[in-house]
Amino acid sequence: MILLIRPENDSQRIAPDFQNLGYKVIISPLLKIHSHKVILPQYDAICLSSKNAIPALKEVSKKTPLYCVGDHTSKTLKELGFETIITAPTALDLLKALRNKKSLGKVLYLAGEVSTLDFSDHLPQCYKLICYDAVAQEDFSPESFKALQEKSITHIPLYSVRSFKILNQLLVKNKIDLKGIRILALSKDIAQQAKGLDFKEVLIARTPTHQALINLL
Repeated sequence: MILLIRPENDSQRIAPDFQNLGYKVIISPLLKIHSHKVILPQYDAICLSSKNAIPALKEVSKKTPLYCVGDHTSKTLKELGFETIITAPTALDLLKALRNKKSLGKVLYLAGEVSTLDFSDHLPQCYKLICYDAVAQEDFSPESFKALQEKSITHIPLYSVRSFKILNQLLVKNKIDLKGIRILALSKDIAQQAKGLDFKEVLIARTPTHQALINLL
């Protein structure tokens, strides 16, 4: 049985990918997304490292160059009609790409309250605007808590360091036995957080993509 802890919409979207492989899935979002109403300043391009920033683009011209992280975010932006989208697999890769641009101009970085990598700290003429908040939940859902207690959970996919930290806090709080759980980590940074704990195994995706994580099963 697989426990998905991503925000509700993300977990619902990816659940069939695991179910199609024969796994039962339980969803217990450990982060809840709250979008903020924002007024965008003038800019030449927009950077977003999470698809949670997309609602802030409602009034943005479809011709505005967008820089984003991840194929799913890129696909969503294309479906919304944006014409110029530059995509990188990770936030660090996107930062490197932006640094290599000769004429970047003013960049608006749409971000959450908590950012693993703050682009405005590393790019000239980059303004950070907080447009959403990802609020940590205080506990597991009743169904997932019962499954964890009964040792029915065999795999937990992890897509961010912050998600793991919240997960770990709740596992410790509820005194959950980790020995039967495999962690599927999207990156080495995430896996590093889990290593040294009592998980049965910590597996790392070959590339930081959802499909590569699925391939670990």
